[in-house]
Amino acid sequence: MEYLVCPGASKSGSTWLYGLLQQHPAIVMPSVKETKYFSYAHDLNIAAYHKYFERPNDISRYYCDISPLYLIDPTAPQKIHNT
Repeated sequence: MEYLVCPGASKSGSTWLYGLLQQHPAIVMPSVKETKYFSYAHDLNIAAYHKYFERPNDISRYYCDISPLYLIDPTAPQKIHNT
C-alpha cells in the first residue's frame, strides 16, 4: 500500500474530495475525514494510524489522508516525509 496525503486548505472542497475518493475502489479513506495524525497524534506508532483506515479490499493500492491542518502546521511536512 502507498500513501496519499492531501494537505489542502480549509473551505477548499476537502469534504467533497473525501467523498469522491471514498468511492474509488483502489483508495482506502480513513473512517474520519481528518485524522490529523501528522499534526496531533504523530507520537503514536504507525499501527495507531492504520486503525483509522477500514480494511482494504483486494484491489486497494492507496491509503489517502485529507487533513487541511497539515497545510498550516509547520511540523507536518517533515513528519509526513519521515513516515
